[in-house]
Amino acid sequence: MRRLSRFGSSFVIGLSLLLGLAVPSAFAAGTFTCTWTAGGDGIHFSDAANWSGCNSAAPQPADNDDLVFPVTVATANGLINDLTSATFNSITVNGTVTLAANEHDYEIGGNAFSLSGGITNSAVDGLASNAPMALIVAADMTLTADQTLQNTRVTYDITDPTPSFNIGSNNITFVGDSIVNGTSAITTTVVGSGSIIVGGGALDLNGTLTGFTGSLEVQNNGLLKIEQAQMGTIGNLSDITVDSGGTLYFANPGTNSLSFPVNLSGTGATIGTDQYAALELHGSGTLTLDGLVTLGSDVEALLDNANLTLTQAPDGDFTLSSASASTGTLTVPPSDPADDSDDSDDPSGSGSSNSTSAPGTPDTGFAAVLANPLLVLAMTSLAATMLYAVARHMQVIGNERG
Repeated sequence: MRRLSRFGSSFVIGLSLLLGLAVPSAFAAGTFTCTWTAGGDGIHFSDAANWSGCNSAAPQPADNDDLVFPVTVATANGLINDLTSATFNSITVNGTVTLAANEHDYEIGGNAFSLSGGITNSAVDGLASNAPMALIVAADMTLTADQTLQNTRVTYDITDPTPSFNIGSNNITFVGDSIVNGTSAITTTVVGSGSIIVGGGALDLNGTLTGFTGSLEVQNNGLLKIEQAQMGTIGNLSDITVDSGGTLYFANPGTNSLSFPVNLSGTGATIGTDQYAALELHGSGTLTLDGLVTLGSDVEALLDNANLTLTQAPDGDFTLSSASASTGTLTVPPSDPADDSDDSDDPSGSGSSNSTSAPGTPDTGFAAVLANPLLVLAMTSLAATMLYAVARHMQVIGNERG
């Protein structure tokens, strides 16, 4: 018992020593919430006096920290991230503007940074009927995980000749408020292979996507707006999907063609008090969809002084039609009858019948049997055997009676 007691004491002491050596270093790298106070120069991230709540050992933000910007704090129009290779967990902008000096969108420029936990922006302008305010990211931003960006504009920094918005292979969801030209926008260079998703509100896609090979998706009550200048930069997309309740909106399409697949469903988005079609074209020009268009339901396209041409018949047992308010032209090739796979009158599911029965006579199936010589031979042999057996049976009966 004494040996066990001494062993237990030694084990506890050894474990305590191990934890004492290892755990503090782990906790030292933990996440802190750094709140902007603008108590220093009111501009630079590296000025510790501009923050509260950061790690006291590094009073300015460090890797994995959460950044919080209350709009009630007087601040300059543009904040500058002068930290090097920073990796933040999340960014939050909140509060209600009550000072005219703060009645501007929050903007973060400066050095590149990475983000893993998304952006939450619930700030509103209390001087303008609580209208939503945008967070403008005007610096290179790399996203390292699936995340949501709320009321965020990712844009150019005029001091950076090669700005980029790198989403990697992640799924990035933009969520905006219910206003048409809302607070979410991309006006910078996008690279990556993941997905850009409009999860609600409007996203204005006004950037360069030549280095983006992923997909675009518009979900319920989301509107994706693509400008004419971007039509030539989205050719490397894998596809665009518009879910039921979403809208794909082309502004001034010009004369352009898109070769990737487009998937359409539903009746379109409701943004604020406005109802949109699932597909809308506004302004002059003709947009040609060379890729396959797949319909998940009957879909209307609103063509406002713009034309839409499909080079392939849509896939799916539904119809793409022009809305009654359209002033443009919709051109859709007819379905190929040879590809008609309507199995409603064909139990075999083949889309056509191989029966050679005469018209108006039931199809008994013998036509297919008689068309096979081996089956004919087998049936003839079987019939002969049965007749021989019957004859022998009748002979036996006759002999017994005789």
